[in-house]
Amino acid sequence: MTFLEPFRHPIAVANVLAIEAAISDPVTLCAAVLHDTIEDTETTAAELEEALAAQITQIVLEVTDDKSFPKEVRKQLQIEHAPQLSHQAKTVKLADKI
Repeated sequence: MTFLEPFRHPIAVANVLAIEAAISDPVTLCAAVLHDTIEDTETTAAELEEALAAQITQIVLEVTDDKSFPKEVRKQLQIEHAPQLSHQAKTVKLADKI
């Protein structure tokens, strides 16, 4: 794995939103870049909110999986919670699935 490897996926998600979906909302694009931060790093929601806007943190939290569950359970929870997501979180989650 190269140094840049962990950054490729979040940038690709933001790219799908910006280029393919023509989304220019900076909050949504920032959330896309940061969407895996809480589940893949030791960063907390409080730290993310302190560094960025609460709105970005909220979107990130909406799309964050609880890694204490097995993968199959996490995927089922994603399906169950999808209708309650904000529009911005839904767009980030859809781009993440692409």
